[in-house]
Amino acid sequence: MAVDNGEGVTVAVIDSGVGNHPILDDRVVAAYDLTKDQIGARCDMASHGTLVAGIIAGKADGSSPFYGMAPDVEILSYRVIESIEGSSSRDSVVPVVEAINHAVDSGADVINLSLTAIHTAALENAIERAHDEGVVVVAAAGNSGATGNREYPAAYDDVIAVAGIGPDGGHVESSSVRDYVDIAAPGTEIDGPAPSGGGFGRREEEAPVSPRPTCRRRRRC
Repeated sequence: MAVDNGEGVTVAVIDSGVGNHPILDDRVVAAYDLTKDQIGARCDMASHGTLVAGIIAGKADGSSPFYGMAPDVEILSYRVIESIEGSSSRDSVVPVVEAINHAVDSGADVINLSLTAIHTAALENAIERAHDEGVVVVAAAGNSGATGNREYPAAYDDVIAVAGIGPDGGHVESSSVRDYVDIAAPGTEIDGPAPSGGGFGRREEEAPVSPRPTCRRRRRC
């Protein structure tokens, strides 16, 4: 299996969905909407999953100097977050668990979870199953800073937890600092593709979102 550019590797992006964008359209090989609103599998109301997928697998198309870390990776997209707004709910973990199990069954090599969720036995079991099947699970360490609580799924033993650093190499203040953090990566001033329209955008702070399926806004995707 060639891995220099990710060829032959399948990454499941469990997030807010991956929008239609020129640098991602032939990288997303399957997409699923597991939210309650069912707007569409290629809809990204949070502009988060699209950016994450672009960082992973965005191809160079000449329209921007931006391209992903592994542009030959194939993406399985799971929309589990309707938007960033709303109140957290234990029920919101259900689509995350469903997505993890489906990704394992679909042959994903890596599962990316740039989100935080409530700890449940079902979530922990899904992570353990993925690990037992040889799937690499990566998750955002969280936004609780240096004094906050443990964040899941990053805090599980079988997950690679990623904290955030700034352009100067220093700690991003909001990024969790706990004993479960494994590595750090850029966590502020993040450039990447924007959903629906083909443009690019910047997130001043690439914070992990929580699965909160309560937003009822509608827009074209």
